[in-house]
Amino acid sequence: PLQLRVGRRKVAYRAPRTAGGKRGPRSPPLLAMLPVVRYDRVADYSPPRWRVLWVEGRLDCRTWSYYCDVRSAFSALHEVIRVSHSSVIEADAATGKCRLDAKRFHLIVVGPRYATNVVNALEPLGLSRAQLATVPLVVLQNKMYTSATELTGSVTAKLQWATNLGAAAGFTWLGSRKAAEFTASGGLPYHWMPFGVDASVYGKFAGNFTDQPFDIGFTGSSGPKYALRAEITAALRSDPARLRTYFGSWDKKNVAGGGGNRWFTLSRVNYVKQIARTKIWVSTTGPEGIVGTRFFEVLASGTTLLLCNRVNETSLWEDGVHLVMFDGMEDMLRKVHHYLSHEEERRAIVTAARTLVLERHTWAARAKFLTRATEEVIARHPPEVPWFVDGKLSPQTGPPRDGGKSLLLGCYMPTNTSHR
Repeated sequence: PLQLRVGRRKVAYRAPRTAGGKRGPRSPPLLAMLPVVRYDRVADYSPPRWRVLWVEGRLDCRTWSYYCDVRSAFSALHEVIRVSHSSVIEADAATGKCRLDAKRFHLIVVGPRYATNVVNALEPLGLSRAQLATVPLVVLQNKMYTSATELTGSVTAKLQWATNLGAAAGFTWLGSRKAAEFTASGGLPYHWMPFGVDASVYGKFAGNFTDQPFDIGFTGSSGPKYALRAEITAALRSDPARLRTYFGSWDKKNVAGGGGNRWFTLSRVNYVKQIARTKIWVSTTGPEGIVGTRFFEVLASGTTLLLCNRVNETSLWEDGVHLVMFDGMEDMLRKVHHYLSHEEERRAIVTAARTLVLERHTWAARAKFLTRATEEVIARHPPEVPWFVDGKLSPQTGPPRDGGKSLLLGCYMPTNTSHR
């Protein structure tokens, strides 16, 4: 089988399974061999304006705001259709059945909230893919890892599900190495798209260093899954210097009891204020080394130094220039005390971090990257060949998973009808 390079090692390409359970050709499809567009190469790119169907359920932007942020940024570039059924679906005059006009759309995007909990490669999409077979589709894959403590779906099922949908490309938050692995095993090109930030929101107090009564801040979930976080907070609490701390961690027991200093008791505005009122903010990578949204939120602040554990993705930033990384608790405490006593150095890093974010790490930049990567894939696809071929193993058409309460777009047929 073809060998694809992933970092310093090679990974054998394994074609996705067909309807009969057999694997497809041992050579990957053309799309899987396309060069990957980098997220940080979009500064001079002028995106086209598309009419886009965005497939996603109802979103609660108060908790996981990145679901809404990425869609809002994409909507600033394109005409995104997601709510009004009447403007999208028309009834066939002869049959009375609802149909979708593929000519009206340039792209379908399956949002990260919808893709999160896919556990079966036959998961319903909520619209008739066969009616939109000529429209390219991309999937923003979410939580592409296995966890015993949270609902993450199935990585294998998600990869096959995207292939079944005739997806043009997939996107993952996890990093360049994982994107290459998914490309090798998923039958379509996967791109690493790091999280981003709304710099206008999180940089509201940029440059204001006069009101910072807290030395150290930390927010995030705790518990067995995050042993490093517990170690960090314990080390900071026990430091002889009696640091002025703000800890907003929580776990299930804390939430149920209603006690403790909990981050989600803060509104987004107050969360931004709390970051700005703190000199140094500690953050850690998540499952599979994922660089979460909080990294970018602190970097965008223009007030607060980000201190974090070692991050493998060196293209994101430079250690000691835009943030400070630590190796172990002793190193962390040493660096905390250094930057608390060297204010000019701290401010220089904070200022450089915000400059970097504005150049490279906003959600607006991510929307441009998503567009550019998709445009490149579309340009290499034969225009006469549909993306989805009816008759292949494919998800059935059906109502959304929540019984139709979502604001999903599409033609919802009765569940006992053909998936076409």
